[in-house]
Amino acid sequence: MEFVRLARSHDVLNLAYRSLRAACPEAVPPAIREQLNRYARRCGARNRNLAGRLIGLLALLDAHAIPAVPLKGPVLAAAVYGDLCLREFLDLDILIHERDALRAKSLFLAAGYEVRTKLDARGRPTEPGEYEYTFTHRADRHSAELCWRITPEGFLGSLDLASLGERRQPVRLAGAWVADLPPEERLLTLCVHGSKHCWASLRWICDVAEAVRACPNLNWHRVRALAKPSGCWRAVALGLLLAHDLLGAPLPDAIRSEVRHDAGAGRLAAWVRTWLFRVDGDPSADQPALWRSLKADWARRRYLLRLAERAPDRLWNCVLLALRPCARLLVPTEKDRRLLPLPGPFGFLYSPLRAARLAVRYGLSPAAKRLLAMRKPRPGAGGSQ
Repeated sequence: MEFVRLARSHDVLNLAYRSLRAACPEAVPPAIREQLNRYARRCGARNRNLAGRLIGLLALLDAHAIPAVPLKGPVLAAAVYGDLCLREFLDLDILIHERDALRAKSLFLAAGYEVRTKLDARGRPTEPGEYEYTFTHRADRHSAELCWRITPEGFLGSLDLASLGERRQPVRLAGAWVADLPPEERLLTLCVHGSKHCWASLRWICDVAEAVRACPNLNWHRVRALAKPSGCWRAVALGLLLAHDLLGAPLPDAIRSEVRHDAGAGRLAAWVRTWLFRVDGDPSADQPALWRSLKADWARRRYLLRLAERAPDRLWNCVLLALRPCARLLVPTEKDRRLLPLPGPFGFLYSPLRAARLAVRYGLSPAAKRLLAMRKPRPGAGGSQ
């Protein structure tokens, strides 16, 4: 059934099924209904398990005086959707201060997690600009992320815990009270997160729509005050525009008029709508994977360039737009690491070594072959004396 496949690909199957049951339950065939009920039960069991894990992790960080706020996941399901089963998630996201990153990582390791992020000798991520640790639990293999920014450095003000302020509000989650962001900060983070990922999933637009519905008395003046100084207002306008146009999210007249008059947000929303439900095949599937990735990266950078409001952010994205294709070529692959295993402290040598290998393969080797072909006598040349 195409409806089920599409809803599942966007992680909104339980939400869509709830709407179907409320509007026209007889439209769902019995076999499909039973399949959806089983899926909802599995999803609910997984979400309750992850909610319990999150409560334990937040208590652990609090016991060691590490300020932390959960993002999306179980807390969003409880505070906005009102039901752990309706918002699908597979991992846990926790925002902390960067100064506490190493201590928090040690606590996660002691709690049965193993870190998947590549680390340097100091225990920090090796990738430039990386702002999170990714963990997997050794027992049930669920994932958790500790992040100290919501956005990469140089992107939309690099939102972090300090920029969101000190306000917190309690949320009831699986029988326990946990600290959550206030509605205005929550809406900001949801819009920035979706914009960062080009709104590739309908789930993120549903998050914005449900966040608006859950808080009819939202302080829109505070939303503007949070977003505009950090250069995030267009990301918020884009999220609100998509939530209103696609899902009917209720917006005050003044806000609806303001987001509609943002020409940049309107163009970006039109782009998102062209790719959000695209089901046709990729016409570039027969092209090399590297070329496809560079084309996708070029389109993403154009999108991010339009998303940026401030001149420094646009300049930063222009620099990345120009340099990213070259940088992607120099990212070491597993083949590079197998050809020449290097100790951790010398990992920085992989990029220049890869550049040399690519130069030999695509530059020097073809040139040498052409030179040899030129020097090789052609058949019949230099006839008999």
